[in-house]
Amino acid sequence: MYKKLSVFILGATLAISFCAARADTNPPQTSEPATQKLPKQIATLQKRGVLQVIRQFEAPAGMTGFVLKERGRYLIVYGRGDYVFSGALIDPDDHDLTAKYYAQYVPKTEYSKTVKQLERSGGLITFSTNAAAPVLYAFEDPNCIFCYRFNKVIFPLVDQGKVQLKVVLVAFLKPDSLARASAILAAKDPRAAMRRNEARYVTSQEEGGYPAPAKPEQKFAARVQENGKLMNAAGFTGTPSLIYHTKSGKWNGIGGMPTTSVLNKIIDGSVDVAQ
Repeated sequence: MYKKLSVFILGATLAISFCAARADTNPPQTSEPATQKLPKQIATLQKRGVLQVIRQFEAPAGMTGFVLKERGRYLIVYGRGDYVFSGALIDPDDHDLTAKYYAQYVPKTEYSKTVKQLERSGGLITFSTNAAAPVLYAFEDPNCIFCYRFNKVIFPLVDQGKVQLKVVLVAFLKPDSLARASAILAAKDPRAAMRRNEARYVTSQEEGGYPAPAKPEQKFAARVQENGKLMNAAGFTGTPSLIYHTKSGKWNGIGGMPTTSVLNKIIDGSVDVAQ
């Protein structure tokens, strides 16, 4: 599981809120799109040009899944009757079906393009003790508790020279996320500031430990906002989200905090498809 946007704002007229549902059947294997009538909320926004319905598919518990494209990013949402849901759809065996549907139905992202854009941006915070180690890009919100848990695992691996970590700070979780992320980037030593944010993280409040100024510096706030656009363009909807290089020579991406076994495979490049 990873920290997802709690609300998706589609245009200025509809907010589809986060909902974690448990499915009672396994996902269908068919690749044929469903032909259910679009929910009124989605149909209205598509008619207004706010979003585009890429495809429909059958989902568990009598729901219909929809792949939506909105401002360059893809979303998976579900419809049942007059209601529309978004977020993680978890089956009885604790499998994230939304992640599976995303991998199955959403057009593949050119992660190599995202990597080039990130390297040109000047907004990366690089942690490395071994220049020959694999590189891992991580989109993180400084208030994200799943990012905090991920960093507790990945920082020791960086210190051991097993991986190089390039943090891409974004801001969407809390009102002070932008100020905190901007302040970390603006620090004399962003790496030390990022370490401080994690070392003093307040789990009970789900809040980063680096001070958030009342007014962030515009230069760095703009950089964080641009990072968010790159994250969305890459198809990620929450943090942490990772981009890594595979043994096949391609860049790949995965959303969510990976298990230890998957993280080890990511580091050695043996995960060629999203898990």
